Amino acid sequence: MQVRRLVCVAGPGAGREFPLDGERLTIGRSSECEIRIAEDRHLSRLHARIERMPRGFVLYDLGSTNGTLVNRVAIDGPTALHHLDTIQVGMSTLRFEDVSFVAIPAAEPRTEEAPPDRRRPGFWPGFVAGLALVLAAWGASTWIEDRSAARQETRRILEGIATKPRVDLFQAAATGDLAQIRAHIRVGSDLNVRDANGFTPLHLAAYKGNKAAVELLLEAGADPTVRSSTGATPEQIARAANHAEIANLLARNGRTNR
Repeated sequence: MQVRRLVCVAGPGAGREFPLDGERLTIGRSSECEIRIAEDRHLSRLHARIERMPRGFVLYDLGSTNGTLVNRVAIDGPTALHHLDTIQVGMSTLRFEDVSFVAIPAAEPRTEEAPPDRRRPGFWPGFVAGLALVLAAWGASTWIEDRSAARQETRRILEGIATKPRVDLFQAAATGDLAQIRAHIRVGSDLNVRDANGFTPLHLAAYKGNKAAVELLLEAGADPTVRSSTGATPEQIARAANHAEIANLLARNGRTNR
């Protein structure tokens, strides 16, 4: 059995799941979209489209205002999707999942057992039966070891996925995604990285009023005195957005850093 779906892992629709049952599904804010996230104001009405092809799924951007990213890379044409790829549209991050489940075959109908043979077995039948038991035991042991190794490998892969950042640090700060901010901290991402306007993740967290994200970034070494291209500090951004508590927190940390 195949399970194909999109899971919203960050953004306004976080936690929602969208099954990929159709041949062509549109992502956007419009009520016409099969995958609709109406609360994401950065999402275009008809933002992107997923099409089922003979060998998998392909993603298209539909000329959206803010673009479509796959694994944090902007796409400009048909892009094939693979299991656990991330799709960023607007302020939402969707994880593509394509999982196969092998059905367990039904038990074979039980047949009438033949009456036991009362004759005393000779040497060869006993020898063959003993050898079969030894081989079966060896095979079971090998199968258990293989299953154990497979479980360990699966656990290692999943732990690696869990500890690696799957969304951009700016988006994690803007949405208050603490798990992803911690993942960026663990892998040594630059917490003072700037976008085209000179804003840092701390600016975005302050603007959105995500106090926990601001505290986590400050604790990890984000600079509260850094200024954007227009000269605005995170504190000034927070005050302009009426987040007085965050602004005061940034002001205290700014004085400590001087």
